[in-house]
Amino acid sequence: MNVTYFLWWLRLLLKVATNLLPYFIWRKIKVFRHGYMDDVEYAKQIFERHLQATTAGWEGKTLLEIGPGDSVITSLLAKSSGFGSSYLIDVDSYATKSIEIYNQAVCEINATNPDRLLEKFHSFEQLLADTNTNYFTGGLSSLKEIPDNSVDFLFSNSVLQFVKQVEVPLYLGEFRRILKPGGYASHTVDLKDMICGSIYHLSLSNKIWEHRYSPFKLLPCYTNRINMYRWIDIFSDAGFTEIKIADTSTWEYLPISEKMVHADYFSKISELLIHSFEIKMRVKL
Repeated sequence: MNVTYFLWWLRLLLKVATNLLPYFIWRKIKVFRHGYMDDVEYAKQIFERHLQATTAGWEGKTLLEIGPGDSVITSLLAKSSGFGSSYLIDVDSYATKSIEIYNQAVCEINATNPDRLLEKFHSFEQLLADTNTNYFTGGLSSLKEIPDNSVDFLFSNSVLQFVKQVEVPLYLGEFRRILKPGGYASHTVDLKDMICGSIYHLSLSNKIWEHRYSPFKLLPCYTNRINMYRWIDIFSDAGFTEIKIADTSTWEYLPISEKMVHADYFSKISELLIHSFEIKMRVKL
């Protein structure tokens, strides 16, 4: 066992041992956090990147973000871009309610879009009301509350890899149900392990990783280990069309020995070298 792999196991076991710690402690000690969407510049880059490949006008349309993480800044960006309403869906209430952060975001957004100025807010609740945003924190159950054919644009950023394997078809089925005919979806997916940014998680069999009583499934660093080509098939099976890979990021060479990759996940080296990608699609008109 090489030193890096040993450290990976050590960090994994520490996360298992400290799994009962609440999220704000994970974030404070910088072990794990739900992205950087409380940084308005970062959130703006993510928002614009997902929208840029579409040619649709968004005036009065409805947006849905899966996994907004540490803030609801997306609701401000959506309002500033002309969207009439937004749904933000997460699996828990991770978003900060600090109105100072959001009012600072308003100033920065207004500076770049003076034609559609946002007003400052007095409370988190007012922000949601004034931007016509529904912030739900029940994950899949919250998605089921959204009406059929009610969303024009849906996106997620480094979120889908965290969905449990058995729930992936359920989530994608809900995406397909709530998107309007002709609606767009855009997702970035990170295929690295969430412990040291490698692929040591592929050293374990699917039977062990996904076992009913597996401790790995309880961790915030769990990923479903679905590769890019399988994601394409799953989206296709869910009924999406015009599926295309907009961008990929790859390693120059495999970060671990081929012998360490379990047979369940060993495939062409070219597939294993892909560590993140962006995928876009539509619902057929």
